[in-house]
Amino acid sequence: MKPFRLRLAALLLILVGLIPFGFAWWISTWPRVNRDGPAFQMPGSPTGATVKAEILPLLGQIGGALIGLGLVMFIFAAFAAARQRRAIAAGEPLPERPKPSPARLVFSMLVAVVMVGGFLGFRWYQYVMTAESPYDEVGIALTGWMPEPIRQWGCGKMHERFKGALPPMGCGDATGRGWK
Repeated sequence: MKPFRLRLAALLLILVGLIPFGFAWWISTWPRVNRDGPAFQMPGSPTGATVKAEILPLLGQIGGALIGLGLVMFIFAAFAAARQRRAIAAGEPLPERPKPSPARLVFSMLVAVVMVGGFLGFRWYQYVMTAESPYDEVGIALTGWMPEPIRQWGCGKMHERFKGALPPMGCGDATGRGWK
């Protein structure tokens, strides 16, 4: 890829990464309320809509990951530009972009899947081990995506931590009132 295109893609990633940070900042300026845990109430909402405070760290993680990826792309663009400058100074033709092999593409896809899986797995593990409430929307959604043995382990840990609470979705029995 040409350095200009790589820098442009990096800049776009950084700008897109700033959007979650902006949302987190905007939400944090709303009045703080305590409905079923800490939350922020949307100003001017006729229904009193709220956003749980747990969303702010998630927005920060997403924004930070995008900005970090953009910075890494800037570094790669600098290396590509330096390689082109050396070729021009030496009077050689510009180096051609190597054609990616199918194995390299598969490896890149595998790395991307592992990174996304690791991010989501860590977020789910945080929910299971440290959540203040078993009713965190993001944690419940991630629990629904987990394979059955992992879900059972997580629900068991949540049951140990919140003995008197109703189980969250995905951890309840057929009635929804008892833990699996």
